[in-house]
Amino acid sequence: MIITIIAVAMIGMIVPSFANHSEVTIVTVDESGFSQACVNSGCYIPVTAIVDVGGVVTMTNTDPTGVHTFTSGTIDGFSPAPDGTFDSSVLRSGNSFEWIPTQAGEQPYYCMLHTWMIGTIIVQEAHVDEEVIGEVTPLTISSLEIYKDADYTRYRVTGDAPSSTDITFKTTTPDGSPGNYPGSVDTRKPAYIVDNKIDSTNNLVYGTWTLEVCAPEYDVCVQESFTIDETVTLPDDGATKTEKVVTKEKSTEEGGGCFVATAAYGSEMATEVQQLRELRDNQLMNTASGTTFMGAFNDIYYSFSPLIADYERENPLFKEAVKIAITPMLSSLSLMESANSESEVISLGLSVIALNLGMYLGVPTIVVVGIKRRF
Repeated sequence: MIITIIAVAMIGMIVPSFANHSEVTIVTVDESGFSQACVNSGCYIPVTAIVDVGGVVTMTNTDPTGVHTFTSGTIDGFSPAPDGTFDSSVLRSGNSFEWIPTQAGEQPYYCMLHTWMIGTIIVQEAHVDEEVIGEVTPLTISSLEIYKDADYTRYRVTGDAPSSTDITFKTTTPDGSPGNYPGSVDTRKPAYIVDNKIDSTNNLVYGTWTLEVCAPEYDVCVQESFTIDETVTLPDDGATKTEKVVTKEKSTEEGGGCFVATAAYGSEMATEVQQLRELRDNQLMNTASGTTFMGAFNDIYYSFSPLIADYERENPLFKEAVKIAITPMLSSLSLMESANSESEVISLGLSVIALNLGMYLGVPTIVVVGIKRRF
C-alpha cells in the first residue's frame, strides 16, 4: 500500500499565473523504433505534454528510420492495453495525427509497434491569466506504481508540487548505493509525473528501494519505499520457485513489427513471430544481400500489412484463415536458419522463394487446371 507523505512548504503568499496550452506538438525521437536507447531520456519530445481541454495535440512521426503509432492506453508487461481514446494507426515518417481532448485528466499513450515508447499527455482545464493569492502547494507523493517491462523494471510516481519549479528525483538500492538514472522534471502546474526505469543490466537489486523526490527551491523532500522481487512462478508440482527476469541487451525491432503474423498469433511474443524476428536479425540483416532484400521488402510489406492486421483483429474467421495460409511459409523459412554467409543466404533464400512459389502458386494452378480438364 502506498502511503502518501506530505511535506508542506510554507513560504507565505505568492502570485502564480497559468500558461496557455491551447496547442502542443509531440514528435518521435530519431531511431526510437530501432533500439531502446531513448527509454532513459524519453522516446517522445516532450515525453510529458500539457494541453488545455479543447486544445489541439499534434502527434508527428519524425523518426526517419521506421513507422510508429500514437495509441492511447498503457502497456501491461508485453501486452498493449489500448483504451480507445485515440489511435493514429500506422504513421510513416513525416505523417501526423491530431487529437482534441474533451475532458481534463492524465492520458497515457504508447507505440503499438515499439512498446518501450511511452508518453503522457496531461489535459488541464483552460485558464485565463489571473492573480491568485494563496499558499504554496505542498510537495506530495500521491501514487507509486512498479511494473516490469521487457528489459527493465519501471517506476512511475505522481504527486502535487509547487507550480513552476524543478522537481528532482533519485533512487537508492537496498544496499544503500545510488540507483541509476536520476533526473528532474519542471512542474508547470501544481502536479508532477515521473516515469523512469531501473535497468536490469546495470544495477537492478532485488529488495526494498527508496525513492526521494525533492523541490530544491523550497528545500523540501519526500520519500517513499518500494520493493522489487524476483519473478515467482508455480511449477506443476505446486511448489514455489523463484526465477530471474530474462532480459535482452537490445531491441530486435528494426523499422517495425511483423504486423500480419502478430495479429494472426495474437502476440508479438508468439513463437512464430519470434521465429520471423530471429530470421531477420540473425540471418538476413547480417549480410549485404539480406539487408538489401529487407529494405525492398519493407517498402512493399508496410504498404498493405497494417490494413490486413487491422482486419484480422476485427474478423476472427479471417484471422484463422491467415494463420492457416502462412503456416506453410513459416515452416519453409526454417531452412534459412542454417544460412550464415552471403552465399548461403542467397542460395537458401532463392530455394525458399522457389518453394513458396510452388506451394502458393504452383499447387493451386495444377488443381485449377485439373478441374478444368475434368469438366
